[in-house]
Amino acid sequence: MAATTMTPILPSAIPSGNVDISGSFTAAGLTIRLSCALTAKGEDTLILIRRNDSGYWERTEYTLKVTRGADFTNSSSSIEIPVSAADKWHVVSTTGFAIANGVTKLNSLQAPSGLASVPSHGSTHLSNGSDPIPLAVAGGASGLMSGTQAAQLEQLSGGVPGETQVLTTSVADSGSSAVAYVSDNSVSLTAGRLWSERNDGVEKFAVRYDGGVIAPTAGPTYARQHTLPDVASDTIVLLAATQTLAAKTLTAPVVAGGLTASGSASNDFSASTGTFKTSTGAVTVGGGSAAVTITAGAASTWSTSAGALTVGGFAGINFQKGGSTLVDVGVTSATKMTLAANIDLNGAAGTGALSLGSMTGATALPTGNLSWTGATTKTASIVSTGSGSSITLTAGAASTWSTSAGALTVSGASGINLQYNGSTLADVGATSSTAITLAANISLSGAAGTGALSLGSMTGDATLPTGSISWTAAATKTLTLSAAGAASITSSAGALTLTAAASSTWSTSAGALTITSAAAATWRTAAGALTVDAAAGLQLGTSTATSVSIGASGISTTVNGNLLVAAKFTVAVSTGTLSKYNNESTAGVGASYIVAYGQDVASSGAGAQNTTLATFTPTTSGLYRVTIVLSAHTNADTVTAKVTYTDSVMSFATTLTPISAVALTQDSNTGTTTASVLIRASTATAIVAKITTSAQTTTLGSAIIERIN
Repeated sequence: MAATTMTPILPSAIPSGNVDISGSFTAAGLTIRLSCALTAKGEDTLILIRRNDSGYWERTEYTLKVTRGADFTNSSSSIEIPVSAADKWHVVSTTGFAIANGVTKLNSLQAPSGLASVPSHGSTHLSNGSDPIPLAVAGGASGLMSGTQAAQLEQLSGGVPGETQVLTTSVADSGSSAVAYVSDNSVSLTAGRLWSERNDGVEKFAVRYDGGVIAPTAGPTYARQHTLPDVASDTIVLLAATQTLAAKTLTAPVVAGGLTASGSASNDFSASTGTFKTSTGAVTVGGGSAAVTITAGAASTWSTSAGALTVGGFAGINFQKGGSTLVDVGVTSATKMTLAANIDLNGAAGTGALSLGSMTGATALPTGNLSWTGATTKTASIVSTGSGSSITLTAGAASTWSTSAGALTVSGASGINLQYNGSTLADVGATSSTAITLAANISLSGAAGTGALSLGSMTGDATLPTGSISWTAAATKTLTLSAAGAASITSSAGALTLTAAASSTWSTSAGALTITSAAAATWRTAAGALTVDAAAGLQLGTSTATSVSIGASGISTTVNGNLLVAAKFTVAVSTGTLSKYNNESTAGVGASYIVAYGQDVASSGAGAQNTTLATFTPTTSGLYRVTIVLSAHTNADTVTAKVTYTDSVMSFATTLTPISAVALTQDSNTGTTTASVLIRASTATAIVAKITTSAQTTTLGSAIIERIN
């Protein structure tokens, strides 16, 4: 019959009551076969269990050991078991390895169909029969049991309690005979051992005559077996006994009564990679005369969740990096925190500050430079709070007091004296609280350069010296009087005259020159030209003017450069004319303008080749004029000129041929031809002026496209 694949169960999964096991096997004959093959390296022992008449599951004596090594030796095995029909069977995995890494099957064995049944012939296999089965040999081949052996077993199993029976079966151990006595359900050996073994010859249990017990596992029930380690003679640890443990590995132990260590042996936790937690109560490290070293293999944190963290050293504290001291507290000096040589004191970016305000001792700064960099806005305050105390900054050489950005402010409660070698040259607020005062006989001078004296922001009256003011040096000078608001040059009595000895110019070197009058004003000369100029644009009436009028009636106005008109260019209807073109003054009629052109465009090739001379796409429909001129360059040629566009009246694509198959010869009379067409074009397509040459590529063409209205 076909084999049934079984999934073995663990011993702990055997039901303790009258319950079936999922996937159990029902025998369909008198013999079944248990087979197993491992799919990975390992071993397991399978035990066949049967559900007996009570409905409970019982262990049978049939076991199957399967071992798979690196060379796959013994990776599969099977046994055949005689059974009763309709019994239910299952398989137990002692290690669980075959469950995940094996294939286990049970199947019923039946005789081949067509064979006659075997007649009863058991008596022929007795010792006096015609086909006797040999007796079993101790330690050798299996066989039948002799009559003497059967009597001995009967005596052992059927003895009377309180009487001693002799078990005379020889159970050899290392070649010696052993005799066992059975008394009051106990067994005693006079020599050798009494053992039980599996059908594969592996011992499962043995009792030595001298009192020893041999068993790889032990337990109160079949399902609760505990493995005994295979080590040299040892002592089993008991709960109530006082014993010393050595070379033991404890996994997740819980010590409820406290842990006490004694002796001089080291306590080494370095093999653990987990987190080491101490008691949640107070923790004392050390306490004796020995040093305490705490070393971590990565960045570490020493902190408190509440309260201050106090670190104290009897002779001070050294703060180190890589074994080198960067700063010490009380080591170099018992009353100082000392930075080691070549060590800086740095503060990270933020709002932190160095606060020494409560110190009353003298502070010595470094002998090197003292720099102050970083943020663009800083405030330094050196304050003497004592009554009558002063602050003196004295240098032994030329010194600089400056800022790299922002103003340097120097303030004195009663003013500031600017001195030279102890003598005041000028004071700020000392002589007058609102003035900068030069001392007697002191001049205000400026070194050669582009510097200037700027008093433009002052709103008070300025008093000039009572002496003369001279303006010497360069031959050309500029006097600039400017103010943020209106400025005036006023004579308190008499006229104010600005007179130059030669021609003068009032101009700007950059930007616009703006002259504003509160009413109608005239700016003119009594003789000579009036020149208004600027280094940048000269703007007339660009702000509030309603119109600009240039030139008197009957005179000519000349524009020396290009005249750019940003809006419409209109000639007055009643009196104005555009005389250079057609003297036409009617509105909407005047000179046309060119919107596209092409000059001396070479033919693109011989034969029926189209060469574009000029093209323009109208933005509005209107009248356009297209003029084309063609010239034979180096050879005779036959040319045709065409104009393509979309007519705005018919809305059709249109092609005109102003020059049709004109033969050109390279001479002065017939080497050039020209034509012009007037078209009504729409915005649908571009206006294209092009030529077609018959044979040559040396013809040059030019064209213009003009907007008429």
